[in-house]
Amino acid sequence: MYDQQMAMDSDSSGIRLHLWSQLPSNFVGDVMNAGNLVMIKRAAIGVPSGSIALCLKCEKKRGDYDNGHSIWCVLLMNGKLRGQHRRYLDIDLEVL
Repeated sequence: MYDQQMAMDSDSSGIRLHLWSQLPSNFVGDVMNAGNLVMIKRAAIGVPSGSIALCLKCEKKRGDYDNGHSIWCVLLMNGKLRGQHRRYLDIDLEVL
């Protein structure tokens, strides 16, 4: 896997670092489907990071903007809000 340290070590001109920084931070959007178990990476009120959830559906985007991220409706599987539905961006979820 190409990482930032390799980019800095192998090229002092910064070209490779620049190319590395343009890669998406995760490749979840292509592999996440309804029915996947995911781990929530961003803490929220009542939902600590590391919580487990089930992806239910990908929500439709509203408005004329598109920042490249998907909004997922998930069913929380543990914690105080177990059984509740919440919405998260794909960058806040990690497929298990």
